[in-house]
Amino acid sequence: MPLQGSNKHIGTAAIEYQSAQTTKYSALMLTPAASGSDIALAAEYKKKTAQAALAALHAEMEDLFAPFPGLSKLQDAMDKRREYDEKQYETLLEKAKKQSPQLLELLQKKRRLEKELETSGEMVFARHDERVAYDDDNAPFAMLKFEDKASGVPADAMETLMLIRRDILAAMEKSAETVYHPSDLTRTDFTGEYTYHKLLDDA
Repeated sequence: MPLQGSNKHIGTAAIEYQSAQTTKYSALMLTPAASGSDIALAAEYKKKTAQAALAALHAEMEDLFAPFPGLSKLQDAMDKRREYDEKQYETLLEKAKKQSPQLLELLQKKRRLEKELETSGEMVFARHDERVAYDDDNAPFAMLKFEDKASGVPADAMETLMLIRRDILAAMEKSAETVYHPSDLTRTDFTGEYTYHKLLDDA
């Protein structure tokens, strides 16, 4: 059964960030521009997906363990780090692998999912300063994240275009480039308003 609201985090921020290494953002298929709520929702969705996959995997493995009495309980004891008969477990497991070769792959997948669930809490930033430090330590995240520096709050999708334009205009003006302003809303320098103009001032 599909998870309710499973696609709520899919939006402009939910674009897989291509990186040579796995990061908190790429692991959640997000970009550094994602908001805190985007990250929390994506992490929760990823966790629930892993839990559902692990439950289905356990059910499939139970069917494969059925012809070997005691193997299921031994596997459960090992998974929960309880005391168990290691020799008996290895013997029964080898028999199960011979009968069902896919069991080895299922066990490897099970370990990956369990590790993913163990580290799922690390995907979310507890505080804003933790995210700032992470982005600063992992260039170029600090540049790719659009943020209102005055408030320290990441911008949402509606604000992103405005912030991009603002930063580009500021860079152009700093380089003495001619900048076109469609209205006074994008201007910051109004000194030209007081320049003498013969036609207007001598009329």
